[in-house]
Amino acid sequence: MKYILLLCFILINGLLVAQYKISGKILDKKTKQPVEGVSVFLSKTTIGTVTNNKGEFQLEGIKPGKYELIAKSLNYEEFVQFIQTAEENQLLVITLNPTTNMLKDVIVQQYDENGWEKWGAIFTSYFIGSPDLSKKCIFKNPEAVKFRYNSKTNKLIAFSNENLIFNNLTLGYKITYILEKFEIDFTENTFSFNGYPLFQELKPKNEKQASQWYLMRSNTYKGSLHHFINSLYKDNLVRDSFEIRAIQIIDDEEKTRVKKILKNLHGEVITTDSNNYYQKVRGLGPNEYKVVLDKLIPCNSIVQFSLNDSNSKTLYFTNYLEITFLKKRIPKEYAKILPVYRSNEFIKNEISLRSNTPIKLYPNSNYYDGYNLLIEGFWAWSEKLATMLPSNYNL
Repeated sequence: MKYILLLCFILINGLLVAQYKISGKILDKKTKQPVEGVSVFLSKTTIGTVTNNKGEFQLEGIKPGKYELIAKSLNYEEFVQFIQTAEENQLLVITLNPTTNMLKDVIVQQYDENGWEKWGAIFTSYFIGSPDLSKKCIFKNPEAVKFRYNSKTNKLIAFSNENLIFNNLTLGYKITYILEKFEIDFTENTFSFNGYPLFQELKPKNEKQASQWYLMRSNTYKGSLHHFINSLYKDNLVRDSFEIRAIQIIDDEEKTRVKKILKNLHGEVITTDSNNYYQKVRGLGPNEYKVVLDKLIPCNSIVQFSLNDSNSKTLYFTNYLEITFLKKRIPKEYAKILPVYRSNEFIKNEISLRSNTPIKLYPNSNYYDGYNLLIEGFWAWSEKLATMLPSNYNL
């Protein structure tokens, strides 16, 4: 299964990192009066608050990077704005549109009345995680999710007008999730989603549970996409045990060419690299067209400092890359779904850029545009809500 990742839940780790704060006030756009009780938070983090009776809010402990600032309240339109940390503390004035002014423009979306009974298991598997991953991630209000299936396009869409609430008892977080997009294309075998999660630490029942959460968070982080993006930004691939190799697409003409070369060899000496490549191409099946090259790709060949943004770096590459993490083996529950049972192998992933345009990486390990990144392999199975960590998680 291919997986279009729209969200990244990544963090810069370090001992001494500058921290910032954002202050502001929220007003009703029509009356210009302050709005109390608005939930204000930075998506994918544990940083959030509620406005006071003067409409004021303050977010502190923010590490350098780019964030999505969310303001949400009943009877008001949702507010979303990109925020970058600045040397000076930021003071924002946000105006919210009352939803009552838009009732005449609201279009009621059709949905399957028995949607959860029909599609709930698929939603759980694709969004929350496989049974092994999601068994302790409790979905508190599944009735809030509505489904619409289009038989002509063979696509399933899920949406909700309510916040989705989850208690992840494996990692120790309550997650409040604003679902913006959920789509499965069964024909292309792709899945994409987008949304705004707020994490809140659950209170452990005892020291044993606190220790379990600590260990599970650490194990979940290691080898994750979160970890990889962080490692890319900091140029720590070797230290963090990631390896990157190019994947070459082999067409039928190239297969024929290689077979002729091998057939016509009569004791000639060829380089080891060439021989390895020829053997890999010869070993491809009738419907196999990818060969992983042996040479490692250094970080600085695909990640560069951004020319117009000193706070970010740019990730760009062509075709496909294979990402291997050398400190974690394929878990048994994932190996069971592979064509060949391979639980002794290191976890591997494939990534490509859907629109062949660069991706911006930030020091808080968020990246944009996430829809441009297509992932396959282990991450397509593992990067789900049940394994989400907030971007301000510290290993």
